[in-house]
Amino acid sequence: MKNIEGKFIMLIDDDPGMLRALSKVLRGEGALVKCADWAGDGFEILGKREQQYDLVITDLRMPFMNGLSVIQAIHEVFPALPVMVLTAFGDAKVREACLREGAVAFLEKPLNSHELVAAVREALGVGIPATTSTPVPTENLVREKHPPATRPRTAPSSKKFKLNKD
Repeated sequence: MKNIEGKFIMLIDDDPGMLRALSKVLRGEGALVKCADWAGDGFEILGKREQQYDLVITDLRMPFMNGLSVIQAIHEVFPALPVMVLTAFGDAKVREACLREGAVAFLEKPLNSHELVAAVREALGVGIPATTSTPVPTENLVREKHPPATRPRTAPSSKKFKLNKD
């Protein structure tokens, strides 16, 4: 059975606990995962073009930029790069807007590892989910409302975080 082994996946979420949980599940399936705790870092990593990513998974509600804006910004430069949206605050209108902007999936939290892996496999076109997925340990997640004080944050400016089209 095909799997996601060796696929490069970018995770963008302002919740460090969620980043750890998602990356653990995806790495357990063999994916190569890079995490960004806010959209600006994700854009910076993508803009460097050190690695060609196969998929971006982004949270919907984040400081400075929401998932819908992330989809739009990524698709301006990388129109073929699949983007999935995860949220704990979804409704039909938001879901429709994200899918209209090109999201390949819109998943609601909490979700289990099987749902996550199935959606990633579908987005990447690599088949049905494996039966050996690791559960996402959501009961012990630490939810931080603000980024760590050790990293100064400012709203991303279009100049600083503009993705290069070359």
